Amino acid sequence: MKCTNHLKQIGLALHKYRNRGLAAGWALFLLPYGMAYGSRGATSSRFPRIDRVLLFASLFRIWFMMARKWMCVCCLMLSLVGCGQEEPVTAGGKTAAQWAEKLHSNDFTARANAANKLGPLIPHDPAAFPALLTALRDPKPEVRLEAVNALGKYGSSKLDDVLPVLREAQQRDGDTRVSRAAAEAIRTLTAASSSPAG
Repeated sequence: MKCTNHLKQIGLALHKYRNRGLAAGWALFLLPYGMAYGSRGATSSRFPRIDRVLLFASLFRIWFMMARKWMCVCCLMLSLVGCGQEEPVTAGGKTAAQWAEKLHSNDFTARANAANKLGPLIPHDPAAFPALLTALRDPKPEVRLEAVNALGKYGSSKLDDVLPVLREAQQRDGDTRVSRAAAEAIRTLTAASSSPAG
């Protein structure tokens, strides 16, 4: 009878504190205690089944409520972590940094393609313009040509930086295709910057 009353007190205490911070402490402290008494009471007439059910139902209810609250908190924190993080702008499925890596390829056609893909990223990714400067120093004129064309087509957002680079390519590049493309890019960018905003 004493054991039965004791378990009733445990069950009432757990029920009383189910919505408070002490619930987790009660459950953690009393779970091994209740399991031990539950196993003893399984063969004892002084420990009715209803008391064991009450104890374990209360424990389960507390743990379920605490787990549900913590799951909600974790989901909220994960959603907040994702907030404000913008997806990087890509061209051809790659970022500017990834295309910049392609500029070190042994295949010059891959380098030329990388220079071409870096163009649309100039207004969006600060890594695109320095990568194109690297492409302008490539030993292959095909790669330099793609870099000049990319700067001429997409360099209006960095006009003060792009025009000096194109002028240097126009004057110093030994390949006539590159120098002519640089001159054309300068004319295009200058005309676009001087035209009134529509």
